[in-house]
Amino acid sequence: MPYLSTVTFLQHGLTINRRYAIRQEITGIGSSSRVLLVDDVLRGRRPCALKLLKRIGERETPGARREFETLRTLRHPLLAEVYDFGRVEEVDGSPAEEGSESLARIGDFFITFSYIDGLDLRAAFLLLFPEELKPAASLDPGDAAVRWRTFYQALAEIALGLHAIHSRGLVHRDIKPQNLLLVPRGEGPVPSGSR
Repeated sequence: MPYLSTVTFLQHGLTINRRYAIRQEITGIGSSSRVLLVDDVLRGRRPCALKLLKRIGERETPGARREFETLRTLRHPLLAEVYDFGRVEEVDGSPAEEGSESLARIGDFFITFSYIDGLDLRAAFLLLFPEELKPAASLDPGDAAVRWRTFYQALAEIALGLHAIHSRGLVHRDIKPQNLLLVPRGEGPVPSGSR
């Protein structure tokens, strides 16, 4: 059963529930979701990420809401902040119709959270180590040490963020490079913070 497959839905400027104005798609359809960059028009056009969840049944809805409520209480400088949980009811004022193949076929649940403008772990690694794809002789040993130190520091911060989650008795079940975002901190183009 496809969901949100209508290309028109992703047009820049369309609004979900008269609140979230779509800027662009951040990720394509994954195994469990699709993520959009949106502006929250009720919060001064604050940019945020809107994660559309694959259809969940009515029996799963209470569990999804409980998970959201738990995630919303997590506060840590290395974690994205979770804002809102809801169901897509309308797009640009048109009610969502369950089962429709058009724009109105939405009806999916969503979670919004802080938008992190950074690089995922894989992209950051390739930025730091483009030479890793070439013979080892091309990398200056002194420069390599600085790059590796920077990367290890980012990994340590990722571990701290995961520790904040685990210390609450939660388990992140989707750890992968695409879900680990590094943001620039300090000088230079090398990413070193994580969220």
